[in-house]
Amino acid sequence: MKLYLFELGHFVYPDIPLPLPVPGYLIQTDEGKNILVDTGFPESFISHPPAADPYAKVVRPQDYILNRISEIGLEAIDIDLVIVSHFDVDHAGNLSRFCHVETIVQRQQYEAAKAGHPRFASTQDQWDNALIRFRLIDGDVEIAPG
Repeated sequence: MKLYLFELGHFVYPDIPLPLPVPGYLIQTDEGKNILVDTGFPESFISHPPAADPYAKVVRPQDYILNRISEIGLEAIDIDLVIVSHFDVDHAGNLSRFCHVETIVQRQQYEAAKAGHPRFASTQDQWDNALIRFRLIDGDVEIAPG
């Protein structure tokens, strides 16, 4: 099994001296499956970062999830499963790039978004995409051997 850790952008807060990275992960199982955990900021943030926020979001071209996975020789079609930790813009900004596979999310997170929680409005075009096949889970679940 291999674990890749990606930086998918970072936040800059005026009162914190260092930028705070946004992580993403790729797990390659011993069976050859590629499991992506979180998809990072939307591609549009590279050229048009939102300006109205109280803190800056910085996304360089190499931070875009498709560029990160290409660094290890993969394309979107090579991903076998997506796990999204939550629907914030820095974690779920590219779910629609992976409509060809199942996406796992906690049921409580999905239901909060569907109920209209304002925190997830900025990624609604991603998690509310009819082409995404969600598997809703409750708590800890083994998704692959090991």
